[in-house]
Amino acid sequence: MQRFFIIILTICFSISNAQAASVSQATRYRARKQICNLIDDPLCQSWTTPPLPSGTNPTVISFFPATGAGETWPDTDLWITFDQPITKGSGEITIYRYSDDSSLWSVDVSEDGVLVSGNSVRIDLDIVLESNTTYYITYPEGAFANTSGLTSEAMTGKDTWHFTTKTYGRVVDWEIFAKDDTTYGIEITAYSTSTAYNTLSTLYEFDPINEEFVPLQFFQTYGPRDVDVFEYNSQTYVLITNMCKNNCASSTDFTTTFVQLYRFNPATRNLDLVQNIGSHGACDTGTFIHGGTIYAMVANTYYYTNMGQCLHQFNPGSGAWGQFATGSCITGIFGESGYDWKFFQSGTNTYGIRGRISSRSSLLYRFNSATRTMAQIQDLGMANTSDWEILVDSGNIYALSINVGSSSQIYKFNPVTERFLNLQTMGDSGGNDWELFLVDGEIYAIAALGIGPHPIYRFNRATETFVSYKTINDTSLITWKVFHENGKTYLISGGYTGSKIYRFDLL
Repeated sequence: MQRFFIIILTICFSISNAQAASVSQATRYRARKQICNLIDDPLCQSWTTPPLPSGTNPTVISFFPATGAGETWPDTDLWITFDQPITKGSGEITIYRYSDDSSLWSVDVSEDGVLVSGNSVRIDLDIVLESNTTYYITYPEGAFANTSGLTSEAMTGKDTWHFTTKTYGRVVDWEIFAKDDTTYGIEITAYSTSTAYNTLSTLYEFDPINEEFVPLQFFQTYGPRDVDVFEYNSQTYVLITNMCKNNCASSTDFTTTFVQLYRFNPATRNLDLVQNIGSHGACDTGTFIHGGTIYAMVANTYYYTNMGQCLHQFNPGSGAWGQFATGSCITGIFGESGYDWKFFQSGTNTYGIRGRISSRSSLLYRFNSATRTMAQIQDLGMANTSDWEILVDSGNIYALSINVGSSSQIYKFNPVTERFLNLQTMGDSGGNDWELFLVDGEIYAIAALGIGPHPIYRFNRATETFVSYKTINDTSLITWKVFHENGKTYLISGGYTGSKIYRFDLL
C-alpha cells in the first residue's frame, strides 16, 4: 500500500511537470527524491536517479573574426559557431590585449549583449577596439550548453582565438555636416607609418550632452588627403580624395587611386559608396555650383602622367543616386601639379584658386560655363601654398593663404579688375591649414602649423586685417574644423597624434 501510494505521487508529479515545461528535468528528479526519502523505499529510490545526458559536448567549429585574422574592423561584432544548437550557460567572455595580457572588456553571457540563435553566438561589443592591435578572447567551461545539459569546454590561452585590427593613421582632414538636427563628423586619416598608407577613416555622430563624437562607421581609405561635402536634392554627398595606395613606392600606387563618392544614408546613418572616380595621386577635390550644375575639380599631383587638374560634372540621373561623369576630364589643366582648390562666386562668375607646391605659385582662374573650361587670369605669386580659404563679408571677398615655407598672406578681390590685392603678411610659416569661423558676429581664423602653438586671429573690419587673439598649445597639426552646436562653438584639431575637441568659450 505504501509503495502504491508513492507510485501515485510520482506519476502525479510527473504529469504536473509535463504540463509545466519551464521546470527542468533535474528539478523534477530532486522533488521525487525528497518524497522517496520520506518513505525509505529502495524501488522508489531507483526511480529518482537521473539519467546521464545523452550526446556530445558542444564544440566550436568556427570564429569570426577567424583566429589569426588581420585587418579586422575595430567596430566588429564577434561570432562563435558550434557544431550543435546551444543555450546560454554561465560565466564571462573577456577580451585581452595580446601584447601585455591586459583585460580590455568583458560581458556576462547572461546579458543582452550575448545573443544565442541555434548554433551561433553573437557578441555585441559596446566599445571600439584600438587600431593595429592584436586581441585574444576567453570564456570559462560551461559558458554554453546543449539542450541535454552538456557544457562547452573552456576557451583559454592566447592562441585559441586571436585577431588583429586594421590600422588608423594621422588625421589629415575633417568635415562636418548636419542632418535631421544631428551633427556628423568625418575624420580622414592617412600615413599610419612611412610604409602603410592604406588606413581607416571614420564617420561620427556628435553627442551634445557629453560633448564628444561617437563612431558610427569605419571605411577603407588609401592615403587620403581631403574630404569635401556637398548637398543635392536633399541628399548629402561626400567626396574623399585618395593620393596613393600601399606604400606609395611605385607608379601603380598613384595611378590606381581614386576619389570616392559616398552618399549619407539617414536610415542606417552610414556612408554608402556610390562611385570611384579615377585619379592620379590626387591631393584635393574642390566642388562648386554654377548655373545649378555641380562640378568637382580634382587636383592630381602625380607628375609621371602629366594628368594635371581634372574637372568632372555631376549627373543626378546617373545610377541610383547620381554620379560624376568619368572616363575623361571635361576640361583639364595640364602641366604642373595642384595641391589645393578653392572656389568662389562674384556676380555671375565663378572663380577658382589653385594652390601649388614645389616652389610653384598659386593661380587664379575664371570658369567659362559655355566651354566648361578654366581660364587663368592671375598669378598670385605665392609659392608652396598648402591651403586657401575664402572669406565673404559685407559684399567683400578675401582670400587667406597658408604656406609651407613662407608667411601667410591675406588678399582682397577686386571684381572690376578680377584681381586679388595683397592686404597683409602674417608671421606664420610652416602651416598646413586655415579655418574661418564666426562667433557673435566676429570673424576668426585659426591656423594649423607644423609646430605649435597654433594662433587664432580676429578680423578687424575697419582695417581689413587679422589681429592676434589667442593661441592653442597643441602638437604638430594638419587640420582644423569648426562647428556650432546648441549655442556653443567647437574646434576640432587633427594631426599626428589624432584628433582633439576644444570649446571656444573655454579657451
